[in-house]
Amino acid sequence: MSHPATPPSPDHPAHPRPGEPPTARGSAPVADEIRPPAWAVSAARRLSLPAFTTEFGRLLTRVRRRILKVEVWPTYQEPDTGSLHAYMSGNHAVVRALLEIEADHDRAAYDHVRRVGASFIRLRAVTLPLTPYLTYEMLNYTVRARLGETIEIADLTADRRPLPNPRRFDFLVFDRDAALIHDYGHDGL
Repeated sequence: MSHPATPPSPDHPAHPRPGEPPTARGSAPVADEIRPPAWAVSAARRLSLPAFTTEFGRLLTRVRRRILKVEVWPTYQEPDTGSLHAYMSGNHAVVRALLEIEADHDRAAYDHVRRVGASFIRLRAVTLPLTPYLTYEMLNYTVRARLGETIEIADLTADRRPLPNPRRFDFLVFDRDAALIHDYGHDGL
């Protein structure tokens, strides 16, 4: 799972490098601006990363129509993603092969969605110019699309509000039955 990089703030003046923990540039907690708005999580229960993964699997087995994944962060920390590290270090010759290997780990989920006749839609909000992370992600989207995802890109550059914001944040919706809202909290998780 990916985690957003720390947004700029007085305590965190710039985005961390890939894999750098959110508080690595100081001991102050990450700014509240990375949290989804209270209205989105007021009736929710907070899950640990392992519980989130388990809940995702449970909801995936119940999906019958659609999974909608909305992503708005301009960059994420993915310390275990070899293709991202290769891309960021300039080793572009191996990125596509690594993306294929990494996507293969999710093949069973894509196969299930296709088998039940559901769709998996990823809506990616961006502002221009793209960050290096989002340029990398565009390569990833070509691999994910071949596995069955429908990828839609929304250019919100004209909006002028930074992403994320109280109206735009990361989440997953399974049919109309359940949502997993990404609340990365003060620790970036």
